[in-house]
Amino acid sequence: DMGFDIALGQTTPSGWIFVGGVQGTVPIASKSELSCGQLRLGPEFAAVYMNKKGFLGAFPQHQWDVGGWKDKAYATTNIEIFAGLYLKQGWTLVSNPVLSYDWQEAQWTVPLNLTVKKVLRMGSLPVQLSAGLDYYVESDDDFGQDWAVTFSITPIVPNFIYSWLTK
Repeated sequence: DMGFDIALGQTTPSGWIFVGGVQGTVPIASKSELSCGQLRLGPEFAAVYMNKKGFLGAFPQHQWDVGGWKDKAYATTNIEIFAGLYLKQGWTLVSNPVLSYDWQEAQWTVPLNLTVKKVLRMGSLPVQLSAGLDYYVESDDDFGQDWAVTFSITPIVPNFIYSWLTK
């Protein structure tokens, strides 16, 4: 399945960023067993404050099933709350838990999260390395996890779409 979002945003001189739009999921898996089997749509909004020391923001979003071949009702709200502190020499300390509520099962997922990030150069390419730890205060009783450890390597490449739009 494929997720998408279409959003517009505005940055203010005071450091605030506001974004609003529509996001969803399109069932495109090659086998029905691998698909959610539903077209899902819903609103999204983000409000972020950034300055030279760090950032603080929230990104609530919701999806409902609006079509498809699977009959099970779907309504889920996610709220990503994020904060970051810029440290010296390309280090950043971040917390970005994604709280989730399944309206059909009346089930919360509530993680606590801490991630350390470092930007460095590999040759001429800037790369971000990160390591994070999540503890789940609340999760699905049957399948939910208690802990998660994440590692990522993210190349930082120029945004070619932005450069097309600003010519």
